[in-house]
Parts: sequence; C-alpha cells; structure tokens
Amino acid sequence: MYRKFLLLLPILFLFTGCVSQKVQHSDKEFMVQATDLADYGYGFKKIRQHETFKKTRHLDGSLDLDYEFETPDSEQNEPLYMAVALTAQTKVSDALIVEGMEKLAGGAGLKWGDFKQKPVAGTRKYGQSSSLNVLMYQGTPAGNYFVCRQGKRTYSIMISGSFYTDDPEVWDELVGARVNKWLNAK
Repeated sequence: MYRKFLLLLPILFLFTGCVSQKVQHSDKEFMVQATDLADYGYGFKKIRQHETFKKTRHLDGSLDLDYEFETPDSEQNEPLYMAVALTAQTKVSDALIVEGMEKLAGGAGLKWGDFKQKPVAGTRKYGQSSSLNVLMYQGTPAGNYFVCRQGKRTYSIMISGSFYTDDPEVWDELVGARVNKWLNAK
C-alpha cells in the first residue's frame, strides 16, 4: 500500500503543481497594502478584517505572493478593492510571459468592466519595464493599475474605488520602496 502511494505522489504533484505556504512577516514587507493608503487620505478603519495574504510555491520553483483587500458591500463612504501580485520566476522568459499575461488579463477585465486606462505622464521607471495608469470609469478617475518587471520578478497593483493618484511622485512615495525591494531581492 505504501509503495502505491509513493508511486502516485508524483502524479498528484503534476496535477496540482503548487504548494500553499505560510505567509511570513518578511513576505508582507514586500507588499503594498491598504493600510499604506492611510497616509494619503484613505480612512477606512477595519482594514485587517478584510485583507488576505497568500503564498504559493510552484513545482518549477517559482513563487507567487498575493495580497487582496476589499471593503464590505455595506461600505458606502470609502469603498476600495486592492489586489497586489508578486512573482519570482525561474527564468526571465517566464517572467516576460507573466508580465504580458498580467497586462492582457488586467486590460481585458478592465474593458469588460467599462474601465479605460489613462497613462500617468512622468512616472518613474521601475525595473526593465513598468507602466502606471489611472483607471477611468465614465470619465471619472476610479483607481490605478501598475505592472513592472525586473529580470525574473514581476509586481502588479490594481486599486479601484475611493483611492487613486495621478501624481507620479505620490505613487513613488507609496510603492517605490517595496517595489524596488522585491525587484532587487535575491
């Protein structure tokens, strides 16, 4: 019986291809979080109750760190959705694919939701490629969408709701240290 289990174990891993891991405090230090928005006027107080952190190690050795925050539907004054996705791939070509998929999927989802993206002029370049856009909904600013890549690492941020910035200096203050820390980590 034990031998049969050992023979089936590799097949199980092929189908799942990933293992969830405990998110460490050191992982969270890389992630821009909703609490970081407080310094820029975001005032929702019960952030910790509505956020999730995930860490996934894939069979090929790549790593995903994900953060998500969403206010409850009952929140009328400061509704917000925030998703942050960090990846460390094993090859640059894989990171290029992830970056492209992030832009493609994010762009398609935004168009489906009637959002348009407006590039922010004067934005600092992060890594080898990066883009920052203000999300526009019916002509009104409604969030930000950011994607960047350095070598084998990617970083993306989607914010929609009651926070946005079209000021590249404010964006850099908000995300710069954490993004650069992730892009340059070993």
